[in-house]
This record gives sequence, structure tokens and C-alpha cells, in this order.
Amino acid sequence: MQCAIDEICDPLDAGVYGSSLTGWKEQAFSALFGTFLTGTASIAGVAFFKFTPKQKQLFAFLLNFSAGAMMADVFVHILPHSYGHQSHSHDHEQEHGTHDHHHATSPVDTLGEPGALLVLGIVIFIGLDRITRWLAERGNRQLSSVATLNLVADALHNVADGMAIAAAYMTNAKLGRATVIVSWLHELPQELGDYAVLTSSGLSRSKALALNFLCGMVALVGTAVVLFLGAAYAASAKFILPLAAGGMLYNSLACVIPEAMAADPGGPTLPSKVMAFARQVAGLGLGVLCLMLISLLE
Repeated sequence: MQCAIDEICDPLDAGVYGSSLTGWKEQAFSALFGTFLTGTASIAGVAFFKFTPKQKQLFAFLLNFSAGAMMADVFVHILPHSYGHQSHSHDHEQEHGTHDHHHATSPVDTLGEPGALLVLGIVIFIGLDRITRWLAERGNRQLSSVATLNLVADALHNVADGMAIAAAYMTNAKLGRATVIVSWLHELPQELGDYAVLTSSGLSRSKALALNFLCGMVALVGTAVVLFLGAAYAASAKFILPLAAGGMLYNSLACVIPEAMAADPGGPTLPSKVMAFARQVAGLGLGVLCLMLISLLE
């Protein structure tokens, strides 16, 4: 989604909006409806509604699929586009003669780097993980640590997606429609994995679908922010995405993969352990492959 922000930042800065209130209303309706359609990818888990966590190998595969999709989202989608946005901003400054030839980087600039924000996101989610574990120890076991981290990271990602969709529609309808289609395709495999994470964490299938759908609808917040508070807020997505990426990376490596390994440890013999590892690699690989194929459309 960051690529959409890159394409639209110059027209938005120049004030290219609908010239009338009617035009703005049409843009706003299209952006909100497009964001809603993107959020419907969150109910992809209905395809596996009849399966239960007792089918451990299937759910382990879906958990690995989710982890692979999250890691691919971080390294194939979010970080490259975040650094691409920085390069775009640098070129923009050069075009307008504002390039500073002093290459010293201030601490404030460093904190705004996508890599630094990703590390900050990891640290924040470590703290959130500790809080949810502490609450669980005190008897509040309604939502596991893995499920909580997954929902928070997904919500941040969805807010940034909503911002990109609104900003795209404020440029032109064609770019807006293209952004919605790419976003929906991008979200589909990830939301399928999210459903597996939530159900494996002890939530009922209906509750997992409901929470995933509500999390998908959080994207409307990002859309509304850009529509009603102005185009300048669209640029804030470049800070939100790396933070979400840090959460997704921590959750996939520290939480989801260990749960998948516990769900499908393999039998006591070496061949059964090797088969369990092969199933895990297949799940991870399929998640990565899906996100990489979708990234080609962006």
C-alpha cells in the first residue's frame, strides 16, 4: 500500500481535490466503500469454518502459512515500500532545490528510518506481550497473548491501508479502484492466517471471525482521518507501517511459529519429525509465495 502513497503525495501536496462539495462527497463515499470491501477479506476464514483446532496438522499448516505471510509482508512489501518512499521524498527535495549537501544524519532523522521504527515496533510488542501474559496470570484468560498481538498488529496495518485508499481516491477514481483491488488481494492470505491464529488461541470459530472482521473494519478509521482531516495525514502511514511490521515480525517468530510447532511436533521417530518439519516448511513457503505473487501486482 505504501506505493500508492508514493504516487499520490505530489498531487495531494498541490491540492488536487474535487473542486466542489459534490465531488468531495463522491470521493469520500468511494473511498469508504472501497475500504469496506477491502475489510471483507477478513472473513476469508469462513472457508475453513468447519475445521476445528483438534485437526492439529491442518491448523499447524495454517499457522505456518500465517507466519510466512506475515514475514513476507514485512520484508517483501512493507520495508521495501517504506525505503522507497524515503527515496521518493529525497528525489522530491532535489527537484525543488531543497537538497542539503550536508550528509550528517540527526538522531531525530534516524528515529524516522523504517528500520528504526521496525525495531521500535518489536520493542513495543514485547511490552504488549508481557502485559497480556501478566493479565493471563491474574486470571483474565479471555484472549491469549498471541491473539492480542495479532489483532493489534493487524489493526495498525489496516489503518495504514485505509489511509492509502483514501489518498488514492482523492487523486483519481482509477488509482483508488486499483488500490482497493491490490489491497484486497494482499489482505486475503494474511486474513486467512489470522483466522487460524485466533482459533488456535482458544477462541470459538464465530468469535474469531467476528473479531477479525472488526479488526478489518478499523481500516475505516484511517480512511476517515485522511478524508476529514486532510491529505497531510496520509504521509503518517509511512510511520505506522514499519511499527506494524515490527509487531508482525515479533508475533510470527516469537508466538505463531512456536504454537505451530507445538500443534504438530511429529511422532517419536526421526522420519515423523522430518515429515513435521517438511509440513512446516511447506506452510511457511506457501505463505511467502502468496505474498510475493501478490506484490507483483502492486
